[in-house]
Amino acid sequence: MEDLNYLLHREQVEILLARETTNASAKAAHDTLARAYARRIDQHRLSYRTPQNDGSKSFDPGRFGAPKAAIA
Repeated sequence: MEDLNYLLHREQVEILLARETTNASAKAAHDTLARAYARRIDQHRLSYRTPQNDGSKSFDPGRFGAPKAAIA
């Protein structure tokens, strides 16, 4: 099983790198990696991004400036 803390850390790093770069291809690459980490987190058996009744998740990195594509 993958380390959930590692996945969360890597997702956040990629979100920050995507947000800060001015290079379009680098931004796309970091967005892609952030989305990949988000999927792995969602699939993790200990994921705490449990869907709520209103469709939101218990922890939503979008609230912290993550692009919506990175957390979908």
